Amino acid sequence: MPETRAGGDPLLQKLMVPLAIWVVFTAVGAVFLSIGASRQVALERTSPAYHVTSPTPASPGYFGVVPNWDGNWYESIADGGYPATLPVDGQGVVQQNEWAFYPAYPMVVRGVMAATGMRFAPSAWIVSLLFGAMAMVALFNLVRFRMGTWGAGALVACVMAYVTAPVLQVAYTEGLALLLVVLFIGAVRRRLLGQAVGIAVLLSLTRPIALPLGVVLGAVLFHDWLTQRRTTSGPRFPVRDVAATAAVLATAALWPLIAWAVTGRRDAFFETQAAWPVNSNGLGGWVGDMLRFTPVGILAIVVVVYLALVCLRPGSRRWGQELRLWSVVYPLYLFLASRPSPSMLRYLMLAIAPLWPFPGLGFTYLRGVRWAPPLVLGVLIAIGLVAQYFWVTSFFIVSGDLSHRPFP
Repeated sequence: MPETRAGGDPLLQKLMVPLAIWVVFTAVGAVFLSIGASRQVALERTSPAYHVTSPTPASPGYFGVVPNWDGNWYESIADGGYPATLPVDGQGVVQQNEWAFYPAYPMVVRGVMAATGMRFAPSAWIVSLLFGAMAMVALFNLVRFRMGTWGAGALVACVMAYVTAPVLQVAYTEGLALLLVVLFIGAVRRRLLGQAVGIAVLLSLTRPIALPLGVVLGAVLFHDWLTQRRTTSGPRFPVRDVAATAAVLATAALWPLIAWAVTGRRDAFFETQAAWPVNSNGLGGWVGDMLRFTPVGILAIVVVVYLALVCLRPGSRRWGQELRLWSVVYPLYLFLASRPSPSMLRYLMLAIAPLWPFPGLGFTYLRGVRWAPPLVLGVLIAIGLVAQYFWVTSFFIVSGDLSHRPFP
């Protein structure tokens, strides 16, 4: 698809196209959540499913499931903040507590609650919807110049049809994190290093993904330096570039340092993380499973091979250097720095670009078979929506045996 200049495009293409796609898929996700809500069991503070901040009856309705799972922790943070002293059991082992969850999202929700007087669930819903909508608009305009309107719309549609995309309308951080990642990539693309560092600070208070951000920035700037070296004689040492990259990487320590300052325990954040069974046995579990060829490891290998095939082929250049690099570095970071859990599906949504693996497929390709691109897109969307329904009703909704629950 031929490239079009952003300045000549009407507001319809820049704003209304991604918002229309967002509205349609958000409505479908809301239907799935409402159907699932009719099957949810009653949750009490003593329920063995997970931490329950606000008990809900059986079949609590749409807003009754908005704070499910991590949403209950965010509600606790929005209502009461973080504990000054870590909770421990009789042996002095740190128990699960709010310090495992980053503050940006619940603090925004807290502001909406204070401004409107609404309860947590509708406030979190509004915040998540706004961040999700802004993320889709930002993503559409990030790739539209290279991929064209149709290709950019296809990417937005595939992100919204992704298996875990309904979290963009519940009390989770995905919408805010996705928006900030897209803005960071846009800042790096324009080489606005101060802006990139500022966005990285916000992200370090939203999700623990500062390290892949720094790798992407450092790799892009290093490539610039090498290019300059080949075209000019004696380039100066890129002090500003190195400082910006170091600053982004350093933001990874921001939240653990804050936890230390408030609680007085140097290991407050890390001991809190270890209180969750999935984090208690160290890092690198995916790599071990891949080396042992366990079922989970084979699935991880398939994902890695898929990412390599999609992101390294020439057609993926239409994503742009920065987004293409992020789509490789971020998933590899996840596999290296986390252990196998159902949450990996949700984490991979932030990889963004590989969710529409055909960036060069548009109406100007495959002459005589113009139905092929929309057919391919339609098949991917259909598969995604079926997977969404299963994920919502089998993972996000709490039903059945509460003591053995897969978590989203």
